[in-house]
Amino acid sequence: MSGDDTEIVLDGDNSEPKAEENAVEIVTGAENGIARPGARLRGSFCVKKEMRADKAEVFVFWYSDGKGESETGLLMHEELSDLQLGPERVYPFEVTLPQGPWSYHGKLVNIHWAVRVEVRGSADSWVGVGEKEFEVRPERKA
Repeated sequence: MSGDDTEIVLDGDNSEPKAEENAVEIVTGAENGIARPGARLRGSFCVKKEMRADKAEVFVFWYSDGKGESETGLLMHEELSDLQLGPERVYPFEVTLPQGPWSYHGKLVNIHWAVRVEVRGSADSWVGVGEKEFEVRPERKA
């Protein structure tokens, strides 16, 4: 395999190619990983190695886990197409956060916020994935 090729690993009997985890670097403007409800969240992503991609999808979402039913809320989905990716090529994103739900980490339930980027090559084959969590909560009073 040459240096510019991306290895796609097949997972057992499943014919879907497996994505290379942590192949995408995501940076958010959330100070210390914390963003305020109603604020603009600005960020960017880049792929850690040079590659050609048919599309990259950016998701900003929240999800709950713990006891009971899990829930997910999609705030943003942006699709970019026909990209030349690499460490020197940075793609920005921006979204206004809602007033809630706030991040929460309890004994029975947790609410998480995250940015996820999925990069696909030709014929919708997986190339890489990156995900970065952040918190959404109001400023704490002293």
